[in-house]
Amino acid sequence: MKRGIIILVPIAILYSFLFCSSYRIPENVRYDFTTQGPITDDVFQVIISAKPGINTLTQYEQRESAFITAKNIVFDECINQMLRYYCFEKKTDESSIPADKMVILKTIFKDFASDAVIEQEYYMPDNSAVFVVRIYSAGIKSKILNY
Repeated sequence: MKRGIIILVPIAILYSFLFCSSYRIPENVRYDFTTQGPITDDVFQVIISAKPGINTLTQYEQRESAFITAKNIVFDECINQMLRYYCFEKKTDESSIPADKMVILKTIFKDFASDAVIEQEYYMPDNSAVFVVRIYSAGIKSKILNY
């Protein structure tokens, strides 16, 4: 029994170092829920806002409608925001990017977007839902710009 524990403890520690990474976010941007784009070299932030459906009456229905809408666009909006950031930094627009390069960029951005995490959600006075989404990846800022 003791021998098994002695073997398992180092393996568990090694596993935690290899597969559990954390990204330090400086205090000045940790609670910044307004900035879109990279907030550190390893964290890309996307702000998503969705309005409630027209046919919703109660506050609950409006917020539920807005929440579902926001939830459904997280993936696509992350890709769009990364593409906007790429175009802004490269001082270009989407229409001037060749089709083959656009396919590569969107494929890369889809990989990043699949790791998106909703860090905060809140509601505006008009019952719009707002999601603060962060994508954590080592060197994401340079990875986005180097393609």
